[in-house]
Amino acid sequence: MPPPTTIAARAAAVTGAAIKRGGGSLARAALTLSVLTAAAAGLGAAGAGPAAAAPAVLYAAPAGTGTGDCSTTANACILATALSDVAAGGVVELVTPGGAGHYVGNWSVTTPGTSASLPVTVEPAPGLAGQPVLDGNNGSATGCPTTACDGPVLTVPANEFVALSGITITNANNSSTNGGGLANGGAVTITGSTFTGNNAGNEEGSGGAIVNTGSVTVTASTFSGNTATAAGGAISNGLGFLDGGSVTVTASTFTGNTAGFGGAIDSGDYSGGGTVTVTASTFTGNSASLNGNTIDGGDNSGGGTVAVAGDVFDGSCHQAGGVWTDGGYNAGSDGSCYGSGPPSSDLTSPAPPRTLGLGPLADNGGPTQTIEPQPVTPATVIGLIPSPTTITLGGNPVVLCPATDQRGYLSASGTACDAGAVQTMGSPPALALKDSASPATFNTAGQVITYSYRVANTGAGTFTGIKVSDPAVPTVSCPAPVLASGTSEMCTGTYTTTAADLAAGKITATATATAAAGGVPVASSPATVTVAKGWPPAVTGTFRPAAGAAEGYYLGVVNNTWQLLVTHPGASKVAFTGHISVPAGTLGHITLISPTAGHQVSTTGKVITFTLPDYGKVTGFSFTTAATVHSITLTLNIGGHPAIATRIYLGATPTPASTGSPLTYTR
Repeated sequence: MPPPTTIAARAAAVTGAAIKRGGGSLARAALTLSVLTAAAAGLGAAGAGPAAAAPAVLYAAPAGTGTGDCSTTANACILATALSDVAAGGVVELVTPGGAGHYVGNWSVTTPGTSASLPVTVEPAPGLAGQPVLDGNNGSATGCPTTACDGPVLTVPANEFVALSGITITNANNSSTNGGGLANGGAVTITGSTFTGNNAGNEEGSGGAIVNTGSVTVTASTFSGNTATAAGGAISNGLGFLDGGSVTVTASTFTGNTAGFGGAIDSGDYSGGGTVTVTASTFTGNSASLNGNTIDGGDNSGGGTVAVAGDVFDGSCHQAGGVWTDGGYNAGSDGSCYGSGPPSSDLTSPAPPRTLGLGPLADNGGPTQTIEPQPVTPATVIGLIPSPTTITLGGNPVVLCPATDQRGYLSASGTACDAGAVQTMGSPPALALKDSASPATFNTAGQVITYSYRVANTGAGTFTGIKVSDPAVPTVSCPAPVLASGTSEMCTGTYTTTAADLAAGKITATATATAAAGGVPVASSPATVTVAKGWPPAVTGTFRPAAGAAEGYYLGVVNNTWQLLVTHPGASKVAFTGHISVPAGTLGHITLISPTAGHQVSTTGKVITFTLPDYGKVTGFSFTTAATVHSITLTLNIGGHPAIATRIYLGATPTPASTGSPLTYTR
């Protein structure tokens, strides 16, 4: 016998101010220390770039933004473009939450080369506040990119592999074919998503939310208020007389769905076939005008195979014509959803109809709305499954308790588990993220900044698929894909600064860590780190202010030659005095620049002392060092008052420095 797997693992496997000083005639004054770094000037703007093996990521918005080339959140393309351009193994990130706008239309995924290991993934962009919404616009042409939105919101043909995570599909009104939200002939995995208010209303009208003739795996998702004229208010499997179709549902909720056959799920009507496996899920308030308010497993002329375990059935099932397997530990308002043998069949005591004690559909935590069981006497749902419990379903061992529920919460250690999608004693997952950057400032374009992200599992259970996404950092690598409770790891990425960063004066990087808890997507709170342009910034050429120019402060180096230039607006005399010191080597080759009366510069060891009277012109001096010097310290007085960095302006941009004279400049 193969080793037991968790329910979720089994499901996954199926699928300016100026300087102002008191005294004298000083109104404003300025100092320019101009030094150019040859090495910095020669650095390119080459970034780290994504790793060659990483799948492409395309960003999509309801309407194109920026350049619309799908490259970033600021340059998102429309969804149709992203789905047509994405490669096998690629990811389409939806950058707009439902509260800010819906993606309206009908789409298909037809990407060559997809496979179980290289699916096309459609998911929210990291850090998005609220699920993005794919909207069928109730079949209306208004607002649709094509003549009408009549048809499935998303179509996945045969031999296509698609993963949907953390999205909502709604408002479909398919009056021409089957399947409102999704028509699938390929292999689709659905995680942490919501299908609501979709309709398949033509004469056949099967699958209000999903019609499936391929393979669908659903984990931690909610189906509410979907309708079908014929079969499968939420899911129709094995369409009409077509055999085949495999549906696996784990830790999910079905409520308020309606159809003729199978209010929630239909499998194998009209002599069709297919396989449906449902574990740890909750069904309530679904209805069918003919057979199976909850699940219809077939009719008298044939049907599919249905297997259930650890579920809550508030409503009837129809089993005629199909093969029904009961893995046990189901709770129902009657016994129609049970098999013929124990242990589920003995849960009909007390005699039905029974009160299962289910709360309303609500936000109880996690990525989707859920239904939480309430205490009732005698207990029917809460604590139904002993700990530990492993059953065999479809020839495979499946762990029913301990369990990770629809919200990603882990059941309490050593205690009995609840039937259905929510564990009342469950502990929420906790994924923490803290980021930092080195160096903490930058001065040139082409400078490499290393970002470090500490990801920690501070809750119960184990996280898998650890990933850190930071739009400002091309690639972030994490050493291990799994984090046990109480452990952490350091992920890293690099970024190369650009001229645009210099102009902006800072780089702000906001990252989000994501993982899965029992197959349920979990995200950390965003973490932000800002790297500011250092004081003073370097320039890629010698800066020489015009006579009487506004204040400026610049730094760089040309080989071992440094230059100090000063100026101030106006015709009054202002004296710039102070000294420059270097940590090593010797000073020499002093050259005066536009000297005026009283211009004095002298050296003693590693220190230059200067007096530079200025009359609104540009004056100063240059000097060399015998060895390469990476930093100098400047002490400056203007009109007898210490220069204060926060009072000096870089053109029209205030400086970020918080210290005054003396100032140390590092290259």
